[in-house]
Amino acid sequence: MATTQSRELFLRALEGQNYSPKTLRAYGDDLRQFLSWIETNRVDWDIPTRLSRADIEGFMQYLSAKRLTGVTRVRKLAAIRKFLTFLAENGILAGNPAHTVKGARREEKEPNILLVFRTLS
Repeated sequence: MATTQSRELFLRALEGQNYSPKTLRAYGDDLRQFLSWIETNRVDWDIPTRLSRADIEGFMQYLSAKRLTGVTRVRKLAAIRKFLTFLAENGILAGNPAHTVKGARREEKEPNILLVFRTLS
């Protein structure tokens, strides 16, 4: 089964599990972006058994170079992990190469400080 077909099957399975339309759209967009990136970097991109940890790490580095936030990169990695888990559970992959990929650290925001000035009366 081709990677693109697997993606569609995965999204239908999530829909059958009552995932919200927004979640389905986000997962679909994240996976579409990942597969598009794979397509530009590999000739055998549409063979799911060829997906590797190096592919996922490369995609994460690509996202980092685009200056996407850590939160966004973690969300995209979660979508990839769930997709590859689905493929493994359905016998398409022997294992999930995304399990050992570490997510990006989330940026810490500077605290907002409220300054209060009092006038002397």
